[in-house]
Amino acid sequence: MIDKRLFQLMEKKSLVLLILFRVISLGLMMMLWFVFAQQLTNYLSEQSMDILLLVGTVTLVLIGKSVLTKLMEKQTYKASAELRLSMRRAVMAKAFRLGDNEGQLPASTLTQLAVDGIEQLEIYYARFLPQLFYCLIASLMIFGSLVGFSWQPAVVLLICMPMIPMVIMAVMKIAKKILSGYWSNYTNLGTKFHENLSGLSILKAYDQDKYKQEEIATDAERFRKATMSLLSMQLNSITIMDIISYSGAALGIGMALIAFTNGTISTVGMLMFLLLSAEFFIPMRQLGSLFHVAMNGISACSKLFAYLELPEQMYGTKELTAPLKKMEIYDLTYTYENEKTEALQGISASFQQGTFSALVGKSGSGKSTFVRVLLHQLSGYRGEIVWNDLPLTDLCAEAIRKQSMLVDNHGYLYADSIRANLVIGSKEATDADLWNVLEQVCLADFVRNLSEQLMTSLQENGSNLSGGQRQRLILARALLAEAELYVFDEITSGVDLESEKIILQVLQKLAQEKIVLFISHRLYNVLHADQVIVLEAGKMVEIGSPEKLQQDSSYFLEEEQLLKWGGLEMKEWTIIRWLLRFVKPLKLRMVTAIILGIISNLAVIAISLIGAYGILAVILGQPLHPVKWLLVMLACGITRGLARYSEQYLNHDIAFRLLAIIRERIFATLRKLGPARLSGKKSGDLITAITTDVEALEVFFAHTISPVFIAVGTTIVTVGYIAMYDVGLAIILFVGQVLIGVVLPVISYKRNARIGADYQAEFVELNQTVMENIASLQDIFQFNLGEERLAKLDGSGQKLNKQYHKRLKQGSQLQIFSECVLIGTAAVILGLGSFWQLSLETVLIGTVLSLSSFGSVLALNGLGSALLTTFASGKRLYALTEEKPTISFEGQLELTDFEKAELDQVSFSYDGKQLILSDLSLDLPKGKWLGIGGESGSGKSTLMKLLMRYFDPEGQVRLNGNTLPTVTETSLHRLEGVMEQSTFLFEDTIGNNIRLGKKVATLEEVEMAAKKASLDQWIGTLPDGYETKVGGKARNLSDGERQRVGLARLFLHDAPLLLLDEPTSNLDYLNEQTILMALRSEVNDKTVFLISHRETTLDLAEERVYLEKGKLKNIVE
Repeated sequence: MIDKRLFQLMEKKSLVLLILFRVISLGLMMMLWFVFAQQLTNYLSEQSMDILLLVGTVTLVLIGKSVLTKLMEKQTYKASAELRLSMRRAVMAKAFRLGDNEGQLPASTLTQLAVDGIEQLEIYYARFLPQLFYCLIASLMIFGSLVGFSWQPAVVLLICMPMIPMVIMAVMKIAKKILSGYWSNYTNLGTKFHENLSGLSILKAYDQDKYKQEEIATDAERFRKATMSLLSMQLNSITIMDIISYSGAALGIGMALIAFTNGTISTVGMLMFLLLSAEFFIPMRQLGSLFHVAMNGISACSKLFAYLELPEQMYGTKELTAPLKKMEIYDLTYTYENEKTEALQGISASFQQGTFSALVGKSGSGKSTFVRVLLHQLSGYRGEIVWNDLPLTDLCAEAIRKQSMLVDNHGYLYADSIRANLVIGSKEATDADLWNVLEQVCLADFVRNLSEQLMTSLQENGSNLSGGQRQRLILARALLAEAELYVFDEITSGVDLESEKIILQVLQKLAQEKIVLFISHRLYNVLHADQVIVLEAGKMVEIGSPEKLQQDSSYFLEEEQLLKWGGLEMKEWTIIRWLLRFVKPLKLRMVTAIILGIISNLAVIAISLIGAYGILAVILGQPLHPVKWLLVMLACGITRGLARYSEQYLNHDIAFRLLAIIRERIFATLRKLGPARLSGKKSGDLITAITTDVEALEVFFAHTISPVFIAVGTTIVTVGYIAMYDVGLAIILFVGQVLIGVVLPVISYKRNARIGADYQAEFVELNQTVMENIASLQDIFQFNLGEERLAKLDGSGQKLNKQYHKRLKQGSQLQIFSECVLIGTAAVILGLGSFWQLSLETVLIGTVLSLSSFGSVLALNGLGSALLTTFASGKRLYALTEEKPTISFEGQLELTDFEKAELDQVSFSYDGKQLILSDLSLDLPKGKWLGIGGESGSGKSTLMKLLMRYFDPEGQVRLNGNTLPTVTETSLHRLEGVMEQSTFLFEDTIGNNIRLGKKVATLEEVEMAAKKASLDQWIGTLPDGYETKVGGKARNLSDGERQRVGLARLFLHDAPLLLLDEPTSNLDYLNEQTILMALRSEVNDKTVFLISHRETTLDLAEERVYLEKGKLKNIVE
């Protein structure tokens, strides 16, 4: 129940003070009940009440409880706020130390662990643990106060009490496995959603997004079932606890009534049993109601510590006393964990300061593994790596970080200004330094033409830049770092030819002073290297100068042969009406739940009323059969448990059915919006929408609709019942219940209307910060950004904590006012009953009823604060579902074949200001191969997006002479096949990733497509063949293998018009020519729209069109 590791992190003083303040508060309430019992006894014995004592005690208790509530609020915040910050920092620091390595969790899973997991942990610590210790002390206190009046009923209560924690522990033991499945389903839902969003463009291109929507619906339903399984366990325990506690209270009151009949207990004692028997079990029942919080917290705790205990990369302790001047590698061999084949075998090499070394080889030859071992990102290698005569294993992480810099095509750009992203490379860099490095990477003119120049804001990961611009900005940042060792991994794969030449010149100049290791698959990129290392299947098969290898190397000869070949404002009622639309089909279940809820509340009230009538019978000398009365009270206790179970089960079943529907509806909306309208949205925001925001709606569906009607029904019955005795007392009770159930929640909501939205905004921002950190793990290590990013995380966490503190303050104020109303109502009824000289029965029944009938309205008391977050989430989800897509597919024209595509005087701008394409016209007849060239940012990819109808431009885009808006979406996707620069692979089997091209494809069709893509032989070497799982980010595939999977997918789709956007720019020549030759041989009868900045690729085209700043520059036949 308590993890010792967590206990060590706790603020124990705050925990002790929380329990102490609760115990003192209980002591005050016990004193109040004793005064109530005394005054009722006086009235029942026809003596006058001491009104002054009653008023004084009530005042003292209310003031004391108010002070204690504020003190508890302070301690709760102090303890939980620090825990949230420290645990979140610990998780992120661990993520930074693990880096972007094989042992790292998927991004969305790690985000949920660092955000939702810690929130669950904090609730467990701040609510469950204090309650656990308090309930043990409280039960003993109440027992001690009752045992002096009559020991037998007190002992019965004490015997019943341990049965509740026994039930809790038994259920928790059973539910542990269920909870593991629940959490797995929850994280899987977020992971799948994030993955589907990331691959939405390819899903839409192949018309597979609707199938993924069905998968989301299936996953959401699976999560609902997992939640209901967990909830059933919780409700089972709560039902048993209800039966034990209310039956125990009935036994206590019944046995006290027997003793009262026999004259062995005083009237004061009998009234104390009546007032405190139910109170006896309240702390333990509250503990039981926190069952799911405890289970979620324990599960989160287990997962958090399991993550924190993952093995990390081991570093030495030594620093380099001088700048790195040489690296030597001796007999280097490396094997991945759980793999039999050696990824690297017996490699020896030397790298010196002032040299330009190149590492070449086919995709999958071991180049990336070599680099990661060289930079100590992978350990457990055999052989030796020496930096300046020191073994790499002896060096500390800081020494490696300061001396080396890895620049690849996975660098991350933060949602900040261009300047802020650049100065990550060097905090001391001046604007002159920034402009200088931008000149080196050919971005200076582009940035100068931006209205805000260096202060121009970038979207998440630079999504508002072209691929080439983004990569060059990452390169510029790396050049500012002034490392001694630079490793460049395919950094020129996404830039145009002219920029590539300039970048290579920069690297050659850099190599005059630094150690430069350049990884490339482009032959002409390494012709100026001092040495070239050729890897094949993990072995160094050749090493030497480019001149030597050009004459003798089989790899170079093969390459040369291939070269010769070629936000929304809305009112709460808008959200309520929107949410109620989902409830309508389940209204019969809702009505049943309401009726059962009213019955369960009346059963509780009946126990106290029967006890009160028993006291009256004894005092008035009427005949009494206490055993029969006891049996009736026991029946009420059992009824309460069963009715409460049924009501809660129905309410939550309704809620979780609707949440599953809403999740599916959200993804359906994103399908329509994406990918055009999603490009500016933060992934953290969207993940929050499908997880946290949707979960927040449970408060409305399960804890608002039915409870409101249950409270109304219970209030009508109880007020009507007391009105039969006295209308004045009924009005007082009604006013008290309206104050607690309506007025206070409304006032609380109005006064704190911004808190929910602000809290949710800060929660989303924290989510985004965590996701940014996870997406940029490599850069955080490279640029030593750990403390800076942790500081930003702390800042986001502190902002969230401030909003959390506001919620705590609001909750404590609400609790104070509610207790004042509840106690005040009972005191007023007791005092006025005496003052008005009402009958003994009226005063006793009125007082007991006022104390026992507030349960249903107290359930509404916290709705004001809870609905702040719920409506804030509801507004975000409503705004998302109501957002209009950039384009809508309303066309009815079905096209069965492709004849021609035309762009007629097309102009387009993303922001309505700067034109990306200007008055451009192109014809693409059937069977033609059209090549599109031009610098990065010239509009090539935008042109393809218009053909895919991501946007509707000015002018016309036509297919077979028909404008695209008149054509059905299915027709468009059937006629077009798409392949991009980096094929997106889902976390699934290779076969299923290929099958995206055709959902109903047979295995034979998949195998044929793989064969056309020259993929079949490689798949044949895999133990699981087509069932081989592709890991996160496809880390277990090389770039060439990934692109050939994309090519197989393209062949399987078998569309007549192929749209290819830089399909080979990240590949070595062998893989590039494999793909290009496969395209040429397999798609002779198709029409091809081929985008590339490489002439060797464009040589395939019959006609080449070059763009410059969105206009046609020239056409080459």
